[in-house]
Amino acid sequence: MFIRSVIISFILLTSIKESTGQNNLQELFIDNIPFSCKDSFETSVRLRKLNNVIGLQGSIRWDSTALALYAVKAGTSIIPLDSSNMNLANAARGLISFLWFDNSIAGLDPADSSVLFTLKFKKKADAEGKQFISWSDQPTPREIDTLDISGIPQKNNQAIFSDGSIRTTYEYVFTGNGIWSDANNWQDKRIPPALLSDCEVIIISHSHSGTCDLNTPQNMSKGSKIRIKPGCRLNISGYLQ
Repeated sequence: MFIRSVIISFILLTSIKESTGQNNLQELFIDNIPFSCKDSFETSVRLRKLNNVIGLQGSIRWDSTALALYAVKAGTSIIPLDSSNMNLANAARGLISFLWFDNSIAGLDPADSSVLFTLKFKKKADAEGKQFISWSDQPTPREIDTLDISGIPQKNNQAIFSDGSIRTTYEYVFTGNGIWSDANNWQDKRIPPALLSDCEVIIISHSHSGTCDLNTPQNMSKGSKIRIKPGCRLNISGYLQ
């Protein structure tokens, strides 16, 4: 019983330690947007558990063939970071950088999840699927500077930088002839998922002599669609829900 009690106590203490560590995570992070049907969207850069901040810098990149940055909006954080602190010269290529320093070296305590700045994107024609908005060390390396307990400036090596993402819509195009479950019948061999998400589209576009035979269950979310081009045929056989 004693050994069992010790093991249980160890597990509980470990769990508490891990939970406390997660709650005290110091972080600069970019929002994750699970899904967006819109042609434009916003994603924010935020702080978590950071105190006595005197300096922030870094670079952010994305796939410029899929997303276009059209504006940067100042945030709600007490750290005054906006487009005047940024290098937007390479935004068309999917890259920006920023640099802020507290000249008073007083140290600021931003509220948890407060917004440093917001990036406004427009989705391009090639924006299909998950698009990552990521931290980079080029041209400006990632760094967070804070004051230690003695009030001395230091690079905060405990803080982490977390990437963001946006899940954009797919168009799945059936171009072959025959059964649905054969990847060779789909453009880029990309078969639709069993549950089609909001705003996603399946297009039936086989040759006029062919057919598309749905031989596996296909569930549709509200807002998702199947488009059948003129002259094409979809045989459902009870699998569509």
